[in-house]
Amino acid sequence: MSNNGWMPIESAPKDGSAITVYDMYQTDFKKNSNGIYRQTGRDGYGVVTAWFKDGAWLMHSRDGVVIACTNPAHWMPIPAPPTGEDE
Repeated sequence: MSNNGWMPIESAPKDGSAITVYDMYQTDFKKNSNGIYRQTGRDGYGVVTAWFKDGAWLMHSRDGVVIACTNPAHWMPIPAPPTGEDE
């Protein structure tokens, strides 16, 4: 790993498991031919949770709509949640 734990998106798992990705694009609420909303323009999404399914990276928009995550560049595993104990 390099870049503070961020790895190139090419090395990300493509088995449908959720991961943390870095992507700076937003949806324009127009659908691609496959029915998935496309993304355009910089919005500051930045770090999002995404998964790979049916040949595309997907994520939830701020409204909870599943949209294409079209330009992820790096990824890292989602960290474990806090245990509530001081470590």
